[in-house]
Amino acid sequence: VVYKCRHDILGRVVAIKTLRIQRNADDRSQMRFEREARAASRLEHSNLITVHDFGYTAQGVPYLVMDFVSGTPLYDILKRERCLLAERVVNLFAEVCDGLYHAHQRGVIHRDLKPANILVVPRENMPETVKIVDLGVAKIVHGAEEESEAITRTGEVCGSPIYLSPEQCMYQELDARTDIYSLGVCLYESLAGIAPIRGATVYDTIYMHVHDAPKPFSPEVKLPKKLEDVVMRCLAKNPNDRYDTMLQLKSELLSSWR
Repeated sequence: VVYKCRHDILGRVVAIKTLRIQRNADDRSQMRFEREARAASRLEHSNLITVHDFGYTAQGVPYLVMDFVSGTPLYDILKRERCLLAERVVNLFAEVCDGLYHAHQRGVIHRDLKPANILVVPRENMPETVKIVDLGVAKIVHGAEEESEAITRTGEVCGSPIYLSPEQCMYQELDARTDIYSLGVCLYESLAGIAPIRGATVYDTIYMHVHDAPKPFSPEVKLPKKLEDVVMRCLAKNPNDRYDTMLQLKSELLSSWR
C-alpha cells in the first residue's frame, strides 16, 4: 500500500510504501528487510527512485519512505497506445539501463522489472525521462530461500510471471543478468505490443520461459535487424548468452538505432 505524504516540518512530499510482511513474523524477515532497505537507500541516481528512510509502524508493519514522482507507469502507456515508436523505446530503455547499472554495481538487483515499475516522467523543455521504482523490493518481501515457495504458491514473485527470467522460474541463484532478461521482455512488449512469452496459465508461462523460444517479431513491426537482435539476446535462456552488464546492453541498444 502506497501513501502520498507531506513531511510536517520540511514540507517535502514523499511516498510511503508499506509492505505486506509483519515485523513479528520472524527475526530473519526483519533482518532481511533492514539489510535490503539499507542497500536500496544507498542508491542515488537520476533514473532511480531514492529511498530516504525505512522503519516499522506501531503495529510492526515495515515501510519505506521514497521520492514522490509525478509520472505515468509504462504499463499504463502501453495499455493506452499498445506499442511505442522504436526511437522512443530505445531512448527510454537506455535510461533504464543507466539506472540498473548503477544499482548492479552496488550489489542491488531489481528482480521484478516490468512496465508497471518504470515511470515515464515528462520534463519541461527537455526529453521525457524514466524513474525505476521498487528496486530490490522483491528480495525484501521474498528472501532468496523463499522465492521458490512464493512461485509455487502464487505463480509469481511480486509481479507478473510474464517478466520472470528462466533462472527465477527454476529457483536458481540470481545475478544482474536476470534483470537483463526482464528488460528484454519489456523491450519486446514496448516495440511489438505483445509479450514474447505468454502461456494460457501461470504455470504454462513459467514452463515457456524455461523451454520455449520467444516469438519472432511480426513483419508488421518494422524494426532495424540489429535492434531485433539486441532484444533477442536479452531473452536468451542461458544467462551466459545475454549481455554481461546493463552498460554493454545500453551501448548496443543505442548503436542499433543509429
